[in-house]
Amino acid sequence: MKLILIIAVFGLPTAEIITFIEIGGILGLGPTIGIILLTAIIGAVQLKSQGSATLYKVMECLNQGRFPIDEAFDGCCLILASTLLLTPGFITDFVGLLLFAPLFRVNLRRLLARYIFATNHININNSNIY
Repeated sequence: MKLILIIAVFGLPTAEIITFIEIGGILGLGPTIGIILLTAIIGAVQLKSQGSATLYKVMECLNQGRFPIDEAFDGCCLILASTLLLTPGFITDFVGLLLFAPLFRVNLRRLLARYIFATNHININNSNIY
């Protein structure tokens, strides 16, 4: 976990700077800044449209008496995706765009569920609920 934090704090900004330099060298300064601004606008618009749909699904689940686990996960992914798209950088934009894709979120949810249960982060055998 510490390694992931170190990579996120030091590695990601370094990779973003290198990516800016490389893409800026290919496209030029204006188009590079334009792409970054465009992805920020896309992030805001997508959050509004998909966020509203997700909120509606959460309310629908609650009205049916179900706990909206999938919908809550989607909501968290959408918030993270928007944050990543609003953050300047091509790598964060790419990850943010992936998180907006419903199929990617479904696969990510399955992967995380397998990891959590495989590493025993959740004990489903304990029936003591307080």
